[in-house]
Order: sequence, then C-alpha cells, then structure tokens
Amino acid sequence: MIIRVLIVIALIGTAGCAASGPAVPRSTPAVHVTPAPAASPPVTPAAAPQPHPLVRHGRRGSGMVALTFDADMTTFMERQLDSGEVGSYANPRLLAELRRLKVPATIFLTGLWIKRYPRVAAGLAHDPLFELGDHSYDHRAFATPCYGLGETDDMAASVSRTERLLDRLAPGHPKFFRFPGGCFDKAALKAVKRQGVTPVQWDVIGGDAFATSKEAIVRQTLANARDGSIVVLHLGGGKPSGLTDDAVPAIVKGLRKRGLRLVRLSELLGYSR
Repeated sequence: MIIRVLIVIALIGTAGCAASGPAVPRSTPAVHVTPAPAASPPVTPAAAPQPHPLVRHGRRGSGMVALTFDADMTTFMERQLDSGEVGSYANPRLLAELRRLKVPATIFLTGLWIKRYPRVAAGLAHDPLFELGDHSYDHRAFATPCYGLGETDDMAASVSRTERLLDRLAPGHPKFFRFPGGCFDKAALKAVKRQGVTPVQWDVIGGDAFATSKEAIVRQTLANARDGSIVVLHLGGGKPSGLTDDAVPAIVKGLRKRGLRLVRLSELLGYSR
C-alpha cells in the first residue's frame, strides 16, 4: 500500500512599504515555512511599525504642502486661563477658517490641551479634514535652552501620556510627534524612538508665535514654502500666536494660486493607517 504524504508549505509574503521621501513604514513580517507534518502552522504576530528618523519635509516635486498647527499648553498657560488673563487657547475662529476653506491640516496636541478642551479635541478627532499628532504632555522642553521652556524630567512619560489620550480620542491616529519648541538632542531622539513615534519638524516657520502683524506671517510663509514643505503654525488665539486666524486665508490663497495642494501630513509623507 502506497502512503502518499501531502506536504503543505505556507508562505507568508512581506507587506511592502515603498514610498519616496520620509514615511512611517507599515509592518513587515518575516517569511515562515511550516515543517511537515503540521496540522496548523503557528501564526507569527506582525512586527510593530518602526518609527522613521526625524522628518523635516516631504518629497520635493510632489506638488503638496502640509499646514501643521501646534496646540501648546503649559501649566503657566493654564494659570493665565484660570485668572482670566487669557480667554482661550483653542482659537475657534482659526478652526472655522480652515473648515470654511476646506483646508486639510495636521494638529499637534499637548496632553494638557486635550484635557482643557475635551469637546474641541473630540471635534477635531471626528472631522475628516484633520488628523492629530502628539506634542508632548505639558510642553516642557526635551532639550534646553528652548525659548524659556522648562525641561521635562521624563521624556518617555511626556510622550506616552499624550499617546494614551490620543489613542482614546482618535484610534488609529498617525504616530507623529513634535518636540516642544522644536528643541531636541540625541538623547531626545532616542527617547522618542523608543515610544514608537516619528518626530516631525518643519522646513517653513510661519512665525505666528511672535508676529506683530498678519502680513508678516503671510509674507514669511509664502516666501519660504515650496512643494513638499511642512509649515509650522499655532492653534493659539491667546498670547502669543493670536494673529494666525487672520493670516491663514491669505496663506491658503497664495499656496493654491501656485498650484500647490494642501494635504494632511500623512498624505504628504505617504503614511497610511
């Protein structure tokens, strides 16, 4: 009697992640061959996506520009709000302008800002125009000196606390992180990488944080923006960055007049959830 043995070889292909310019890679499991005989081959979990190195801009020649807005909140800013010295750091007028003009944008939120404005944050999370990124928990610097910011004593916790808030607020959000004040060193980069997020800087500073006129913000932004650019502005509305909402319409008009398409950061970088 001839016994025929059926040998089943299961091949698991790798998931490709080819994108020009900086991008957050998708997971790439290894190829496994199941030995015979085997009733059911073991399933190997996919590897966690690895963070990309520091990003400053997207692919040149893409015809795209990403407007990004930082929503800062420090304990000092909280005291300003509590005392009535500042009315709001949420700037609903800026958000209304972005929606009116149908401008996709990436907004980097601090954990304290999310807790201060939970309804506004939830509205951003549910609006398809916007995507959310991590801007630390309390906007304390990851390297000093940094525009007078105090230095955080736990970089990992500053990232992870805000990531947990974002995970509940916007499940599946892109794992982008922006350093408070844009200040970092090698230790900060290493700490952020361990948290599995991609640090995103910029190549165009809008200058709204310290501007005294909307014209200055518009002029500086349009003079430096090109295809592939990442523009940094602020979702403030208090002191400083109280002129951003006035400047945004002219910035949007100027960029679109050049034929540049405004997109969320994930699209500029070729990142897919």
